[in-house]
Amino acid sequence: MYEKEVKIINPRDRIIHLLKKSLAFLTKKDTRKELTAEMVIEVMPKLITTHLVEMVNENKFISLVAIRRLINFIRLFRLLIELKPEVNDIVDSRLKSFKEQPEKRVKDHCSALGDILSFATISNNYKLSDVLDAYLEE
Repeated sequence: MYEKEVKIINPRDRIIHLLKKSLAFLTKKDTRKELTAEMVIEVMPKLITTHLVEMVNENKFISLVAIRRLINFIRLFRLLIELKPEVNDIVDSRLKSFKEQPEKRVKDHCSALGDILSFATISNNYKLSDVLDAYLEE
């Protein structure tokens, strides 16, 4: 007789697996690439910023679904930081240089101001109020 092997799939492990493959595909066009901190930094702030811009678009109605989606994007960002702790170091160094060095607030060092908002949202060491003055100057 045939014996069936029951495989239990942990939902958290499954989402991590799919998240890694998705980020690799979005950044490197190859799902076999290993997840890196740079991939996280490249995708997640833009995902959050794009969703925020869509939410505040005057022609859109902000729904509970949109707010939940934003919170889930932030939670995914946090999960990725848990998987790649060096992301936190990159986020903090970018926030520090943005806050303390006005010459670094140019396109070469800070490609999008929305990234700063995303970074301030998920940083353990900086709050939005810490970088707000520098942000408003730009």
